[in-house]
Parts: sequence; C-alpha cells; structure tokens
Amino acid sequence: MSLADYHPLDKIIVHASGISEIITDKVVIASGQYALDLIMDPDLAVPAKIVLSRAAVDAKFFDLKTGVAGDVTQKFINYKAKLIIVGDFSDLSENFQALIRENNRVGEIMFVKSL
Repeated sequence: MSLADYHPLDKIIVHASGISEIITDKVVIASGQYALDLIMDPDLAVPAKIVLSRAAVDAKFFDLKTGVAGDVTQKFINYKAKLIIVGDFSDLSENFQALIRENNRVGEIMFVKSL
C-alpha cells in the first residue's frame, strides 16, 4: 500500500533533488509505525527524504512525554531516511526546542520555518 491508498486526495511531489514533498491537511505521522509506513511508501523517492508541514504531524509528536518523537526519530535513523518538518515551532516547550536544535545539528529530522 502507498500513501495514496490512505490519503487519495493528497499530493506527492517528487523533486529532481530526490526530496518527496507531501502536501496534505491530514495527519501523516502519528507514531513510529506511521513513520515506517511513510519511509517505505513506494510512491516516494528512495532513499526517503520527506518534507511535511507541521500540520501533518500529530500533536503527540511534539509532547516529549508521549515518546512519539523518539520512536519516529529512531525509525528515520534506522532506515537512513530524512524528514523535514516545516512550520512555526515557537509555541513548543523549552525541552522540545532543545530537541529541535539537536536534530537540526545532526540532520535525520530537521525543523524549519519555511522552505
């Protein structure tokens, strides 16, 4: 199954650079399993380099107590994939801000205000 099977109205743009940009107003990542399904999606460029808006990432991801961010990050590390989340993150906790700084330094998951 591909992302299109779950979200048939969403748009996937595979850029010449190999980055897959998913344009959606639905949540695409809500758990480690969702992340794995996305990484393995046959419609996306391989190796997976994925761009999503913050709105496509479940709110639980941004609450460190849930463990979702760690689980999702681990999937991207294990499968040598990259994720760029685009949006405003200024409302998040100081602990999550530290996670953003660390991830942006290392690079598996990056958080940017705009592309």
